[in-house]
Amino acid sequence: MGLPLLAFRVGMGPAVAVISLLFAGIHLHLASLVPLFLISVAFSLAYLYSESILVPVVMHGLFNGVNVGLMILLRQ
Repeated sequence: MGLPLLAFRVGMGPAVAVISLLFAGIHLHLASLVPLFLISVAFSLAYLYSESILVPVVMHGLFNGVNVGLMILLRQ
């Protein structure tokens, strides 16, 4: 897992920032960079506090589901 390994090497704050930047960057959408960075920080903190990958995975699924639902509603 990238976050724990990076946190061990550089500390928790920098690790969360780097992982969040990578998460936002791989989406390749400049306008969404800051919101994706912030949601990734939330995912990272959820993982760190829960010590379970399931929590951020469920959060990510809910986030995607809500966004898809909104896109469908706003298209009509």
